[in-house]
Amino acid sequence: KKNPDKTRTGMFTTGILAKTAVGNIVMLYYTGVKHAGENLESILKNRVTQAEKIIKMSDALAANVPKSLQAIIIDCNCLSHGFRKFRDLLDYYPATCLYVIEALGRVYEYEAITKGMTDYQRLAFHRKYSKPVMRKRYPFLKKQFDRKLVEPNNSLGKCIKYMLKNWDKLTRFLTIPGAPIDNNILEAALKIPIRIRKSAMFYKTEHGACIANILLSLIETARRAGVNPISYLVALQENKSAVFKKLQAQNRLNST
Repeated sequence: KKNPDKTRTGMFTTGILAKTAVGNIVMLYYTGVKHAGENLESILKNRVTQAEKIIKMSDALAANVPKSLQAIIIDCNCLSHGFRKFRDLLDYYPATCLYVIEALGRVYEYEAITKGMTDYQRLAFHRKYSKPVMRKRYPFLKKQFDRKLVEPNNSLGKCIKYMLKNWDKLTRFLTIPGAPIDNNILEAALKIPIRIRKSAMFYKTEHGACIANILLSLIETARRAGVNPISYLVALQENKSAVFKKLQAQNRLNST
């Protein structure tokens, strides 16, 4: 107890979905002893410091936050997590949970209407329709603690604490153009490596996990770009020399 072994033995799978300014999607998977925030930190260290801030969406776990790079990140938290927390307790606390669920459901209805809008049009729409809905819920949630209507450490109290503590990050879509409302797109993408881990009984070595994740990243990125993954991987092998030359040239350009 006085001298615990601090070496990590747990294996974690991280998914990072990056969307470029022109809308292209790059999907990266990592499986190893590092947490999500550490994997993201190692990528962002290579980023040009003068570039615009990155909008990062994740759940509220501290392990998802790259600690040393807060200056280049706009941190957002997943509203869907809050929705699910209250939905799971609906049978036990129907009045309180239903009041919150109906509000968040309305916000999601407004989000569906914004499909096809520009980032600034979407922001203006949410500020007009979603902001009044969310504004009413914050004092309602705070009142549950202020008037001692809810025990802070029971299941409902923890749900309310999650919302109040992370309110600014949960409502970035009301203040930041292009800020996502939830992390659902990545959570769906994470089901792929999780399914592989279960069917293959995990990986034999950490190196094997790394190779598998490189291939999975290539396959999923190709799929999201509308490219046949098998054709893409075959083309990489057939043009291996050209691929390496292009990478070397790009590395030299980046170093200068």
